[in-house]
This record gives sequence, structure tokens and C-alpha cells, in this order.
Amino acid sequence: MNEKILIPRSIRKYLKTIHQLDNNKKDIFLRFSRLYNISLVCGSKEPTLLVAYKICSIEALAEIVNMKYSPFMVKYNDENFDKKLSDYFYKTRSSHFHSGKQYFNESNISFLLEFDNILQEKNKELYELNKFIRIAIVNFLTEDLKIKNNEPF
Repeated sequence: MNEKILIPRSIRKYLKTIHQLDNNKKDIFLRFSRLYNISLVCGSKEPTLLVAYKICSIEALAEIVNMKYSPFMVKYNDENFDKKLSDYFYKTRSSHFHSGKQYFNESNISFLLEFDNILQEKNKELYELNKFIRIAIVNFLTEDLKIKNNEPF
């Protein structure tokens, strides 16, 4: 709390580009932003929820270019992208929303989490998925919306 927030000087370019989108694309971008924010705020202690909402946010963003989640992730990622891992988490999203399944032992109370090898492996996979999602978002913004940020904070 009460920490200084640094905003890049070039934020105007981002906001201007988003403002100039047609109304439908602007609405989609705002939905993407809200879903992504929900994933960060509400998912900070619930990793399955975090994954589910982040994937939903990418589904929303992909609508701007008339794509579905998986093709969008493939198109806007680099050569290190793990499609199998990404598709696995897409199924995680679906089973979480449709049947309440949790994949990170949120409902399993254990005080020995550092010894839970399965949870540790899932956390590594979550880290990788988050990396792929960030890469896709940045590449989409720079390639399709033509937003370039060469300025420092």
C-alpha cells in the first residue's frame, strides 16, 4: 500500500490506439481487460480461478481478430510455445467453470506444501502458461494494434 506506481510515458500511445478502435473492438478489448483484472485480483489465492479467467480473457481478446483461444496462442507466441500445455489449461478452465474442479489442491488442506511434488510441478506449469499468455498479449498489441513501446518508465 501507498507505494509509488510507475506508468510508462508512452501510455498515451496505448490509450489512443485503444480509443481509436471501432466500438465493437473497443468493447472486446475492455472485456479482455476486465477478465484479466479479475484473474489477477480474485485469483491471487486461487490458482485454478486465475487460470480460468486468464484463459477467458485471451478468448475475449482473440475475438478482435476472429480467432479462438488455441489458434490465437499459437499465432502470437514464439517458438518455445507449448501448445499441449496451453490446451491442457484450456480444459482446466472448462472443467472449473462447468463442474467446479480445482487443479491446484485449493480444497486440500495441507501444511506440507513444500513436499507436495505434484503441486510444485503444477506451479511450474502455471508459471509457463503465464509466460505464454504475456507473450501472446504483447505480440498481439505490437503486431495487430501496432503499439510499440521504446520508451523507458
